[in-house]
Amino acid sequence: MKMSNEYAWLDSEPATTLSLLSSRFSDELQSGQWIRFRIGDVYAPDLTDLYRQMTPDLELEGNITLLCDGGDDQVSYALVEVPGVLLPMIVPAACLELVDERIEALCG
Repeated sequence: MKMSNEYAWLDSEPATTLSLLSSRFSDELQSGQWIRFRIGDVYAPDLTDLYRQMTPDLELEGNITLLCDGGDDQVSYALVEVPGVLLPMIVPAACLELVDERIEALCG
């Protein structure tokens, strides 16, 4: 498959590719750093292809809007709103992990 000139740098040797990429960014960003970005900012793959590549291990962060028990089921559930997802999600409370609020205040 022939790539357009826009992606020509992907065919370069790894060292050349790294050099080309690093020259485009500030000195603050470096290879190996963990970062955060919005799904809407992903250039490629498109959102449909990206969704197909997600696994059950993908972790999301959101806000609990309602807690309820499962009645006879003995399982509690949380209704969770996730920024960027239009519908709230129902998640077993036992599967939730509390996010450090100090970190959230700094990043959010």
